[in-house]
Amino acid sequence: MFVDYKKWPFSPHRVLRSGINIGKYNYSKLFLIENCLRIIINTVLSVQIGPDWWDLIMNPKKKKDALKNRDRHYKRLKIRPSRSAPWNHGIYHIFLSDLKDIAEQNSHLIEPILKDIYQYIIDLENTLGPRNFICHMNYPPNRDRALINNLYEKTQKLLTELEKKIPLNIP
Repeated sequence: MFVDYKKWPFSPHRVLRSGINIGKYNYSKLFLIENCLRIIINTVLSVQIGPDWWDLIMNPKKKKDALKNRDRHYKRLKIRPSRSAPWNHGIYHIFLSDLKDIAEQNSHLIEPILKDIYQYIIDLENTLGPRNFICHMNYPPNRDRALINNLYEKTQKLLTELEKKIPLNIP
């Protein structure tokens, strides 16, 4: 049962239940979408451009921002060594909106391998707002949950289609 704690008298238990529901039914799907998109992009662009695609096509400012994010994570890791180390590849240090931009700007390279990439990018664009809404622990309305569920299903289909054509390349 979905519980939006803001619609009831305050209770820490309701806040916890809301967080559990958001995590289980929404955030976990967004986590899959974002990380599988990283794998899809890296796999396709490694084949179409080469293993150094990141260095060749990325906007210098985005690369610099990704390095800053990575370095910030490493600095935190030195302070708190119990945290897990971040992946080194820059693709892990950019946002879902940046991943969408990479897919869109390179859709001509992705489309020969994944025919549905153009519709996927449109669906991804429509999901960016709800993603930010949920990641800040707001309870999504039915429409946003439907967008996330749709993109979740499409992401899994794209990944399955890609795996049938070329081996996945996890950065």
